[in-house]
Amino acid sequence: MARNFFSRLTRTRARPRRISVFDGQDLKRATLAAYIWLEQHREAINALNVYPVPDGDTGTNMTLTLLAATKEIAEASDTAACVIAEKLSRGALMGARGNSGSILSQILRGVSNGIEKKATLTANDFALALQDGARAAYRCVITPVEGTILTVVREAADAAHQSAMRGSDMVSMLDDTVRAAKIAVANTPDLLPKLKEAGVVDAGGQGLMTILEGMLRYTRGESLETAARPVSSTAALDEEFRKGMVDVEEDEYGYEVVFLLEGANLDVEGIRNTLTAMGGVSTVVAGDSSLLKVHTHTPTPGQILDYGVSLGSLQDINIENLQAQSERYAADSKRQRGIIPTAAAHAPNRASSAAFDTAGAGAAIHDAAQEARTIGTVAVVSGEGWVGVYRGFGATIVPGGQSMNPSTQELLEAVESCPSDQVILLPNNNNILMSAR
Repeated sequence: MARNFFSRLTRTRARPRRISVFDGQDLKRATLAAYIWLEQHREAINALNVYPVPDGDTGTNMTLTLLAATKEIAEASDTAACVIAEKLSRGALMGARGNSGSILSQILRGVSNGIEKKATLTANDFALALQDGARAAYRCVITPVEGTILTVVREAADAAHQSAMRGSDMVSMLDDTVRAAKIAVANTPDLLPKLKEAGVVDAGGQGLMTILEGMLRYTRGESLETAARPVSSTAALDEEFRKGMVDVEEDEYGYEVVFLLEGANLDVEGIRNTLTAMGGVSTVVAGDSSLLKVHTHTPTPGQILDYGVSLGSLQDINIENLQAQSERYAADSKRQRGIIPTAAAHAPNRASSAAFDTAGAGAAIHDAAQEARTIGTVAVVSGEGWVGVYRGFGATIVPGGQSMNPSTQELLEAVESCPSDQVILLPNNNNILMSAR
């Protein structure tokens, strides 16, 4: 996946010296590398997802959140790190998915605030900004739970600061940060009994560690391609992405409600407290007094939406049936262990037809991703950033765009190079439509 973009990104990065500072373009490329690395580990992270809800979509939610952030900078030519950081923060807030994605957006928001007006970042600047990101993540939830992404970002940020105080350059500091994040992830089952019972580490923490590792690989000029996985049997894949062992009780989980709230003089803490008092759990309210991203789990989504409407204008409303997703996750886990037969693992369940069931957006995203592997995509794209985004989805790229239109022959060759019998062709420019047709 993204083979050409990987090599181009590595060549762009190659330098005969170690990196002492990040400018805006370094921060941009490091974040794009983090997204690519996270996307490649998405399914493995999904398989770990048992807390706060075992719905198997933490990897997907974090990947889509980071994708939304990178879209804001894909074509950005800004050289000031603070400008790139602010664009990343805005994109992540607008595109945050799920509990983990919402917390990730707050980490990026805190980092952006910590960078302030800095055009370049030293190792110490980055470490201090990451500490600001950790504090922002803790503030966005009412009752922080240790053994989660919160623990990992805090311990990683502390390690970054200690490394910077020792005089480390950017590479050494990120290396120390990733090492600390890996240790923190490994220790999450000792802090959160639910993880130990399921036999997994925290998915959100693993996702954050993967993001930091992608940034480190960029600074080192290392490959962003993972080793090929064995695909000779489904058993091999099941072993690699073995889901955490969980049992799901009837009516244990309700619905995940996520929306953007636009208004005036919004009271972030007051809204968070009100949602919790209304029975919302895993509530994350992030943003400022004019624009908030709201995430909560509730048995009564209508009540949450009514409250949101009373405060301002709602956008990007998304409701997922957590009970249905959790039952599917638990059934898949048992199927992998041979506890129930394969057919039973995918049998219809009671929760899948409940009120407000929107077919589970997380499950739909996963299904779409599976389908995308059987339907090829050819996209006409210009610009390194957008090439990376499209290749991240596995698309075949034809260079082109305004004033550089590919021929019908070039498009046909790209289509025929796809291993799929069905191919979606995206011209992405009115001047290319006729050739595409």
